[in-house]
Amino acid sequence: MSELLEKAEELRSSDALAFRRFLREANESRTEATEAQREQMDYLNAYALNTSGRFADAIAATKSLLATTTDKNLRVRASALLVNSYGATRQFAEGLRQLERTLEWLPESNDPRMHVHAMVSASILYNLIGQYQHGLDYALKLQLTCPPFSGPT
Repeated sequence: MSELLEKAEELRSSDALAFRRFLREANESRTEATEAQREQMDYLNAYALNTSGRFADAIAATKSLLATTTDKNLRVRASALLVNSYGATRQFAEGLRQLERTLEWLPESNDPRMHVHAMVSASILYNLIGQYQHGLDYALKLQLTCPPFSGPT
């Protein structure tokens, strides 16, 4: 299970077909997964819905995950995905509310990659609503505060 999820994570933004294949295999073995692995699958399933344009389903799946997870890193990551989904559906007020929650939860995260998710989501959302200076500010925060990115998140 760990290998399947690791491979899905590695390929999620670079090879959509392979990502979906590994995620499907992981989902087929869901009953053998730990709680943390099931939550990771839930996130990846929501991500897959988002990237396939099924935003309403992605929003529902992400909200469901956020309502149950106790993992502080996953909460930030899922929240940033929800911000992106709201931006994609032009639900900007919801996106801004969710961004506020994401940024509130961010200090609880011990994984610098979660800062990447939060800052990128903030930058994108602000650019979508025409608040370009805010978008640039978050992009600069990302550049100044986060270590160089390597590996899947």
